[in-house]
Amino acid sequence: MNADTEGDLNLDIRRVAADPHPDGTLAVEIDTSRGPIPAVFHPHEGSDGAVVWLSGARGGLDGPAGGLYAHLARDLAPRGVSSLRLDYRRPGELAECVLDTLAGVSMLKGLGAQRVALVGHSFGGAVVIAAGGLSPTVTAVAALSSQTYGATGAARLAPRPLLLIHGQDDTRLPPPPAPSRSTTGRPSPSSSASTPAPATPSSNAPPTSAPPSPNGCSPRWVPPLLPRRGDSCGRPSLPSVPSPLP
Repeated sequence: MNADTEGDLNLDIRRVAADPHPDGTLAVEIDTSRGPIPAVFHPHEGSDGAVVWLSGARGGLDGPAGGLYAHLARDLAPRGVSSLRLDYRRPGELAECVLDTLAGVSMLKGLGAQRVALVGHSFGGAVVIAAGGLSPTVTAVAALSSQTYGATGAARLAPRPLLLIHGQDDTRLPPPPAPSRSTTGRPSPSSSASTPAPATPSSNAPPTSAPPSPNGCSPRWVPPLLPRRGDSCGRPSLPSVPSPLP
């Protein structure tokens, strides 16, 4: 963090290099003023829609469930959606990981993406919620078993859709218990008696939660704006980004 920015974080993209793989993906390195960001790009030629996939606090490229992100990225490519599986420079540091995500969005925008969805798991859920609120290019966000710390700015996403997925059997980040209900479908007297009524917000208070959501890879194609590793490629710098931390 630069003290001269009064709490803002700055990151400039210096260049992007890529190595094509035989399966049509590209190993990408986004060289920034704060260090390199590793990623894997699943391109679809001519696509204007893309997804950025973010993992938990330990980082990585594969996501949960034994490589879920790679499977989904391969499934989406033939449907006209490119994917960027992004790792973190500093796993577990929320503000830095938000900047990494915005750098990935900026790279995709430079390649022609006009609509970018963010998907994050666990710690990454808070990362994508915070990053989505800072980028107009982001059109949708999905948080899988998200932590709550860092995710309190979900209202900034409105009116864009936010999908929250959380299993009741999650032992690492368990969801809050659902209120018990009587046979009439109304909260039972015992649950309502033990649960204090929420305070009525003032008319000037900001919203505390987001509104509910509505609702093949070209084998050897290399995007023209992505040079092979070793070539130089300038990128527009990201603007000063307010820290997502309170």
